[in-house]
Amino acid sequence: MLRLLISALLLSLGLPLSLPRFHSITLTSKLPSTVAILSAILSTPAVLQPSPSSNSPSSTSSSPITCHAFHLKSSVVYLNTLPPSYFSPSYSDPIFASPTAIQPFLSPLPSFNFDADIAATSLGCSDPYISAIGIAVPDPRKVHSEIAANIASTSVDAILSPITTSTGTTPTTSFTVSYYTSESPVNLRFYSPPAPAPVSPLPLPPSTPIGFDHIVSNVPLMEPYLAAVASWWPASTVGPLSTFASFTAASVGTAKSGLNSIALHPLSTTLLLPINEPVNGTPVRSQINTFLQHNGGHTGIQHVALQCEDVVSTVMHLRKSGVLFIERPNDQYYSDAFDSVHNKLTEEQQRQIVEAGLLIDYETTPGSDDVGMLLQVFTRPLNDERPGLFFELIQRVGCGEGVVGCGGFGVGNFKRLFEAIEAMEREAIKIP
Repeated sequence: MLRLLISALLLSLGLPLSLPRFHSITLTSKLPSTVAILSAILSTPAVLQPSPSSNSPSSTSSSPITCHAFHLKSSVVYLNTLPPSYFSPSYSDPIFASPTAIQPFLSPLPSFNFDADIAATSLGCSDPYISAIGIAVPDPRKVHSEIAANIASTSVDAILSPITTSTGTTPTTSFTVSYYTSESPVNLRFYSPPAPAPVSPLPLPPSTPIGFDHIVSNVPLMEPYLAAVASWWPASTVGPLSTFASFTAASVGTAKSGLNSIALHPLSTTLLLPINEPVNGTPVRSQINTFLQHNGGHTGIQHVALQCEDVVSTVMHLRKSGVLFIERPNDQYYSDAFDSVHNKLTEEQQRQIVEAGLLIDYETTPGSDDVGMLLQVFTRPLNDERPGLFFELIQRVGCGEGVVGCGGFGVGNFKRLFEAIEAMEREAIKIP
């Protein structure tokens, strides 16, 4: 019944279930505290699952890997917690068994209470990090065949796993493609069927996000990264890559540093994949360079945007739970922002946005005549002051049904995020 309700929700949003969409993300961490932090930010209970190394629930306690699932309303977040022995100078991220091949293990769950001190002191650099992005597609076998042909006809450094099919109440076909940038693998998993992710066996609170709006990567150099992805990307079976939006240092940088950004959008999908590169030779090292340095010089996922049905209520709930966000904008920001939305908000709505500390923008969606409003806010990095993974809470309103990226990406908000992250970095190392 819950799966039918979720399907109805997606259809009500104007998003056909046959469209390729984000299915899941998989995080890897060596700290058990990450479970509590994710449960608080995602506003959803952690469901313990059997270890990816075994299909037997009875062997979970003896395995060095602990797996949890955090179910959103149309997607899922997986967390694999590894002991410190897995992390060595020669460590390479393993490709685990398909998470959807594992049925939820309904053991009694411990009570996870968010502790801001844990977020501030326990997480190390690049921990947690996203080790895989899952995409649901109508026919993974056709996608697999196209990627295999593309890899065979190019010199791209990529590894394609065999196709696997799970058993159980909802058989799932999947495979992984790992492509290498700066000696670091980026893993994409393609799943079927393109329906909502596995339904949570536990009730979801109203504040639980719907799913993923976009997933942002930081790369050392844009051109070779884009060329590598384009060489194997399954344009025929998933959708040809297009540029949804692009920004340069002139529009989103500061006086001393900057970045270039391109948001990729495979046509006929709901996927948005922004990519950032640093601008070098500036007076101050770009925050993108700082992220890459702390990530061993490798490409990595900077942040994940979570779609919310009511971002004001969700953010207020998370603030009360102890989740930390970037600093609230000042009064002048809100005065300018509310002027820019042309009186589209009531005084009460404006008050709620200020109280929640949201950023706001209003613009025409690229490639469309629809004008949408963008409400968003960013958490502090999960490893606190160090540059690493963080989340964005976002709500897009005002466009017609099914418009991908309604309201664009908010150039002004992007610039403010850039400035806020650099301010946190200066504060962390005591630079005025």
